[in-house]
Amino acid sequence: MFDKNTLIGTALIAAVVFGWLWYTKPSQAEIDKLKKTNDSIAVVEKQKKISDSLKTKGADLALTIPDSLSAAASISQPVKLDSAQLASANYNKYRDFSNAVAKNDTVKHIIENDKIKVTIAAKGARIASVELKGHKRADGSPLILFNPQSSSQNLVFNAYNAIQINTGDFNFVSENKKTNAITLKLFANDPSKYIEYTYNIKDNDFIVNYEIRFHNLEGIVSENIDQLSYKWKMDY
Repeated sequence: MFDKNTLIGTALIAAVVFGWLWYTKPSQAEIDKLKKTNDSIAVVEKQKKISDSLKTKGADLALTIPDSLSAAASISQPVKLDSAQLASANYNKYRDFSNAVAKNDTVKHIIENDKIKVTIAAKGARIASVELKGHKRADGSPLILFNPQSSSQNLVFNAYNAIQINTGDFNFVSENKKTNAITLKLFANDPSKYIEYTYNIKDNDFIVNYEIRFHNLEGIVSENIDQLSYKWKMDY
């Protein structure tokens, strides 16, 4: 049991301790400064963790990205088809005209008279250029009314109610070639079916006569259309 003097001594000691704690307590400004410092340390540590994580992921990416790029590069490379695959692809796109798909556009045919010289390309059977005879340009060169780069000529129609045929995609075969006339045919895979173009120039004339005929194309040309599109463009 404590006596009076013990209680008084204990109270004095407690007062001194609490007084010292109150006296040494940091001010609000010091508390705020300490909190700010701790927050800054926490931010730095967090950024370090993120940086370390990115370095680790970067190493992983360095290992995986080249493989991905390699795969993408292989996908972007042109796919080389063998002859059987190419024939199959052409048939899916052009059906009965797949055998006539243009392989080059270098073959040209010429018809002419005393007035004009007409060059006809086998690809698309189009008039590629026209030269006006007896006339020259200021520099002495031939007077060409238009050339292959400045003109286009296509017959477009729907086939099988599903695909569009553009004669500019195909090679035509020449027949009955004369000085001032020529017949060119776009044969289907069945040679009894074809599109026929005929060009001729009369003597002493500037007019090129042009006829188009369809032979046995029933079942190829779509039955739900009543007209064809003929597109001829010339840039001057």
